[in-house]
Amino acid sequence: MAELNKSLYENFSTSISYPTAELFLKSVSDCNELLKENGSRGAVSGFKKFKAELEKLDETQLEELYTKTFDINGVCSLDLGYVLFGEDYKRGALLVEISRLLRENDVDPGTELADHLPNVLRLLPKLTNFEEREQMIEKLVIPAINNMILKFGKGNNKKCIYYYALKSLRDLLEDSLEEFNL
Repeated sequence: MAELNKSLYENFSTSISYPTAELFLKSVSDCNELLKENGSRGAVSGFKKFKAELEKLDETQLEELYTKTFDINGVCSLDLGYVLFGEDYKRGALLVEISRLLRENDVDPGTELADHLPNVLRLLPKLTNFEEREQMIEKLVIPAINNMILKFGKGNNKKCIYYYALKSLRDLLEDSLEEFNL
């Protein structure tokens, strides 16, 4: 079974979190470099577009874009369970399970719910049970990201730079699944 690059997933997690000053831009830059070393052509290409568009924005614009995209009446949510199940009871069970995994693997969810995509990205490389990690990627993370990408495909949303980040992440995760099955 393949190991996941912890630094790559940490930086990707920060890159799609609420943007805060230099840490955010450094993580985006570091993630871009790590993808060049470890990612597929699709993952590298999508993230390169994301990074190039981010660099055109100042800090206030970055914060507004993030909020408009994911928070207040956002295009989509980064909470994976919500994306897949809405307010259904299945999300509650998922939150309990991911909370347990976060706790067992010393991943602090901060102020976000356990199923928040950046939290899950920080969790994935820490999971030592490769089958559990593969199932999480295949059954939870990739389907949720696919749903998010579909929401960006409507109207003017496709122009949102987070569309490229999510496509890049999906490509990276699909590549990791292929490595698991070698």
